[in-house]
Amino acid sequence: MSSTRSIHTSRGFTLIEVMVVVAIIGILASIAYPSYTEYVRRGQRAKAQTALMEAAQYMQRYYAANNSYKTPLAGSDLTAANVASALSNSNDLAYDLSFDTNSPTATSYKLLMTPKSSGTMNGDRCGAFGIDQTGLKSVTPPSGKSTTVAECWK
Repeated sequence: MSSTRSIHTSRGFTLIEVMVVVAIIGILASIAYPSYTEYVRRGQRAKAQTALMEAAQYMQRYYAANNSYKTPLAGSDLTAANVASALSNSNDLAYDLSFDTNSPTATSYKLLMTPKSSGTMNGDRCGAFGIDQTGLKSVTPPSGKSTTVAECWK
């Protein structure tokens, strides 16, 4: 009589194998996360630029109707809140729309899109975007950061 014994071996992963997989995932995540956040920031910048261009078009229509960027033919002066309410995507922006200092005047304006202080774009390398009545685009990067209009207005 021969007795056969079935040998069951335990199959599984060793601690070393699990740690190698965790290390690889960590390395991939450390490479992918900055790229992802920059991708999201580029999308937010594009939304802000679109809204700023839309606001500039609103200002041109306002000027055509009132012969002034500041004072309408009837009613009160134009405010950034009036312009922002005319934008189609103003609710989901990570930026606030405002006029630059001493703007608008009867013949000129400069609109700014500034990152919200508590938003995801606060501290972004491009900072605030601007556009004036001539279509001149500008950026105001946060202190300590350097960038150009060509890098940010894409």
